[in-house]
Amino acid sequence: FDYQSPGSFITRVQVRSPIGCVSTATDSVRIVPRFKIQPPKDTTICIGGNASLKAEGAFSYAWSPASSLNQVVGDSVVAHPVISTLYSVVGTDKYHCFLDTGETTVFVDTLPSVSLPPDIAVLPGTAVALDSKVSSDVISWNWTPADWLSCMYCASPTSIPQNPVTYTLKVTTARRCVSTS
Repeated sequence: FDYQSPGSFITRVQVRSPIGCVSTATDSVRIVPRFKIQPPKDTTICIGGNASLKAEGAFSYAWSPASSLNQVVGDSVVAHPVISTLYSVVGTDKYHCFLDTGETTVFVDTLPSVSLPPDIAVLPGTAVALDSKVSSDVISWNWTPADWLSCMYCASPTSIPQNPVTYTLKVTTARRCVSTS
């Protein structure tokens, strides 16, 4: 038998004995197509974060390594690695005739470092430079509250406080990892 495409087919076999007796057998045959699993693209998370991973193309899926996954079976899983991790996903068809394997890496990025000068006491209306020290991967600054600041979104604003105030600085990297001080 030569089946050129997937599908369900009725197959009939007929045999004849040397003395002329004939017998026929009929059965159905299902030809299952091969598939190509489509793993998720590589992604980057911040340390302490998680990544949703979704594979496509198969009927059932098994993921590994299990230690940093919320589940190991299913098309969608949540990975929460503490270090960059290569995940494998094995997909099978409905009849378990074929399998295919895909891989994706979840890279884990560090949090940015940030520090501020120690608390200082000044007279109302005195200008104070707030000089932040941050890691080189920081791309944005957000100071709160905005009261008496020369700018909220710069590395080193000047404050001219009229009352006691405590500032918080939130810094962010290009990969959206955040730290505060």
